[in-house]
Amino acid sequence: PMSEDTPLRQQPRRRCKSPEQGSAPETPTRSTPQRSRSPPRRYKPQSGDSEKPVQPLFLRGADEQLKQGELLRRKTRNLSPPRRSFLNRLKDETPITPDSPTSGDPPTPACTPIGKKAPELVLPPQHAEPKLKLSSTVLQVCGDKTTAKKITKFSFARSAASNKVLHAVPEEDCSVNDLAAELLASLHTWGGDTWNTAEKLPIEKVQQLLMHVREILLAEPIVQHHESPATVFGDFHGDFDALVAFAKLTGLWYHPALVMSVFVFLGDYVDRGPHSVEVTVFIFCMKLLFPKKIFPHRGNHEDRDTNSMSENSLLAVCMQTYGEELGPTLWEDFNSTFDCLPLMSVIDRSAVCMHGGLPRLIAKLSPKRVIGELAKLPRPLQLPQCAMEEEGVKQLLRSQHLTTDQLRLALDVLWGDPQHEDEEEVTTADDDVPGLPKEPIPDGFQRSSRGGDFVSFSKLAVEPFLDGLQLDFVIRAHEWQPEGVGVEHSARVITVFSSPNYVDGNQAAMVQLCNGKITPILYKPDATAEVDDS
Repeated sequence: PMSEDTPLRQQPRRRCKSPEQGSAPETPTRSTPQRSRSPPRRYKPQSGDSEKPVQPLFLRGADEQLKQGELLRRKTRNLSPPRRSFLNRLKDETPITPDSPTSGDPPTPACTPIGKKAPELVLPPQHAEPKLKLSSTVLQVCGDKTTAKKITKFSFARSAASNKVLHAVPEEDCSVNDLAAELLASLHTWGGDTWNTAEKLPIEKVQQLLMHVREILLAEPIVQHHESPATVFGDFHGDFDALVAFAKLTGLWYHPALVMSVFVFLGDYVDRGPHSVEVTVFIFCMKLLFPKKIFPHRGNHEDRDTNSMSENSLLAVCMQTYGEELGPTLWEDFNSTFDCLPLMSVIDRSAVCMHGGLPRLIAKLSPKRVIGELAKLPRPLQLPQCAMEEEGVKQLLRSQHLTTDQLRLALDVLWGDPQHEDEEEVTTADDDVPGLPKEPIPDGFQRSSRGGDFVSFSKLAVEPFLDGLQLDFVIRAHEWQPEGVGVEHSARVITVFSSPNYVDGNQAAMVQLCNGKITPILYKPDATAEVDDS
């Protein structure tokens, strides 16, 4: 008998009565049989079999791998996506194959899973060229004096075992950068403000410079795009002192790579001044040393017809300096490089820069199409001379695959001027360029007082041109200014002139585009630079 104090777990289990007694049937208790664990089956080789272990999957044949892959796909078909993707990644893993696979089985590629293309293996080059090269010219600045020292280059032969220098052999040829540095060193006495303009530059070095610059210019577009900050220069006309003064003000004199600004030159480097060769060589040397910072453009004097007429022309300077035999040859080399110069630049989607003016072709085409036609002009681009006969002009156009509209497009960009308030309209042109058919002048333009087939543009042409290109200003050169800079046509046309004392003691100027502002900087030869805040 059990008392009430006996724990529940010790009380006997109450059994239900049988159906005859009117109670629920008794639930039979099921006892789980204990499974005896049998030892794992192991393969016992018979006397006639060779003792060869079972090969792993990655060493079996292609047929066996296909069968195993099909079985795995059947098993994983009904699994959840995460589990299935995990198994698929396991399946796609590339096994490591031993160097010597078992003989008798077909070889299976170890680097490529079945059904997949092997990726190409790209190895780094063992002897890649260095991105930086050591210059063989050292510039040493001490106060106001700068000296250039030429260091002889050596190629060292090293021993493979000890890695010691056995002997040194000097190299004869110098790099392109060294060529520009040598020309600057021979041009400049490197003694402060004194330039050795009496000693002529070696003609062989100048010709090599022109050849290398020609290659750089042809690789660049004829219509360029630049970002601010930018510094824009006008005409220099052989005034080397003004170029040096502006170069010191902007940092171009010392090291352009240390200055954030790009430098845009709008042409007319030669003629009417005593140092046409020096000005051009200095700008081209900087272009060779810093091709992404210096951008010279073509002016109307960078042409064979223009720079061969006056007493101080480029041809006269070359013949006086290098003689009547070598002078014309160097003059032709200069003009061959001038034929490769670009004609236009756009800065920050805000200002368009060219030497002359707007083309009259905007009366026929939209401004964007006019820029597109200008970008199609071939280079080297040789312009016709006024002394050419009509048949010679036609032959020149055929040789360069030019049309008359394309030729007028280039001439307007180089020779155009804005109309002034006191300028009288020119109704006739006595010295038209031969070979070009005469056409009526469209609205917004009129014949220029310079003669020929040149035109000047008015405000009626400026506004639709700039609005069509979504630009704000036209920055040009080509005309001397008493204050060095002039503003016309509702302050949307800016003219910059960088040669002082050109006419009646005029000032020189340059224009800087930075932080959304256009700042003219004026220069007087007998005073320091002035910033025009007006």
